[in-house]
Amino acid sequence: MGRLSKTSLNQREPLPPHRPMAESLAPRILQAKELIRERRRIALAYRRSQSDFDRDRLEIIDHELASHNIDIPAIQRCVAQRKI
Repeated sequence: MGRLSKTSLNQREPLPPHRPMAESLAPRILQAKELIRERRRIALAYRRSQSDFDRDRLEIIDHELASHNIDIPAIQRCVAQRKI
């Protein structure tokens, strides 16, 4: 195994500048909002038509929202429990 060497803080390479948090999150927030709007529109169409095509599109959007750590079915269950 290699030997670990001690380096002072002054000897380390400077870190690259970071973008402000708001700048890095803005595109993701916008994308998540668009997905939620699309899901609402498709969910309304699905309630009316009960078509397999709309149900599949809802599943796809749910997976995309999950990549943003948004779990629509869990939110729906939570809202349904509040109504009781």
